[in-house]
Amino acid sequence: MKTKNIIKILVVIVALKLLLNIVLTFLIPGIIASKTGIPTKALFVNLNILPGSMSIYGLKFGNQNPKAGTRAISIGKFYVNVSILSLLSSQYIIQKILVNKPIIHLEVTQNQKIPALAWKKNVLAKKKAAQDKAHIPLLIRNIIVRHGRIQLDDHSLTQQPALLVSKINFSLDEIDFINPKMAALELTALIFDKGTVEIKGNADLGKPKISAKLLPVIQNVDLIRFSPYCERYTAVKIQSGLFNMDSQVNIKENYLDSSHHVLATNVEAKPLSGAEAKNTSVLGNVLAIFYQIPALASEKKEKNFDFTFYVKGFITDPNFDFSGLMAQEMTSTIQKIWGVLKHIPTPIGVIEDLGNILGL
Repeated sequence: MKTKNIIKILVVIVALKLLLNIVLTFLIPGIIASKTGIPTKALFVNLNILPGSMSIYGLKFGNQNPKAGTRAISIGKFYVNVSILSLLSSQYIIQKILVNKPIIHLEVTQNQKIPALAWKKNVLAKKKAAQDKAHIPLLIRNIIVRHGRIQLDDHSLTQQPALLVSKINFSLDEIDFINPKMAALELTALIFDKGTVEIKGNADLGKPKISAKLLPVIQNVDLIRFSPYCERYTAVKIQSGLFNMDSQVNIKENYLDSSHHVLATNVEAKPLSGAEAKNTSVLGNVLAIFYQIPALASEKKEKNFDFTFYVKGFITDPNFDFSGLMAQEMTSTIQKIWGVLKHIPTPIGVIEDLGNILGL
């Protein structure tokens, strides 16, 4: 009899746990959506109360693309482990946050709009509202991202190339909102087939004003993969070239002071006869560092380029956009060294251009 009662109790516990997980599977995506303003779905939620852990499987953000069947962001597994005892103390402790197999799909429509950017206003508004509240006494001991990927499907181009950044791995040792301090940060990724990205350094994200010292390195990026954008924005076709850039990024209380040393080798490109360059865009600003040098090579008939440019400013400035400033400062440096060239476009204002892309 005792054995049967124990079995019954265990069955009830398992059933209640399963029921709770099913309820959470429907409840948590709704909470996330209300906090971020982005449509959210989840395949299943598994909560383990005693160890203080929760796993969310098949987490997806954004509306489904009717053609590709994808969403803007999908995560294979999101795992968080909370110290149960810390819930009784003056500081909450999250032992670990793991994001496994995140995939970011950026779709560009035929009229060069990026629908996902429309969520930026909602997210920023929610973020500002959260910042107005008192800081939560929170310590996050470890954040890990494994096997991430970024894919850009651009339907505005006839060739429709897919920009793929794969094998993204990221780790941050600690974020302490009570006693902020610098913590080790590392990121690695693969661009297309052989290009690599590595960022090492330290960052303090616990203070309202962020500080960081980072050493990003980009190596062996095949420039020919960016030829469709070079053709659009500069009317130049890339024939060959490898891109390398090592940077020093210092952020002190939200003020960015960075230097970027560019080394591009075996760069060959030629102007397209009768073609006209299109106006640059937000996407054009982001990719400009990869197509401006081939545009330069098409006029100067040089193959190797070695120069340094600088980006500075407050990252909290509403008009601050890192990719836009990178494009602007690289353009300015090229013009100072080689003169004003017809195939090097001047990046336009990021805020104005963002409005154009969103149709605002």
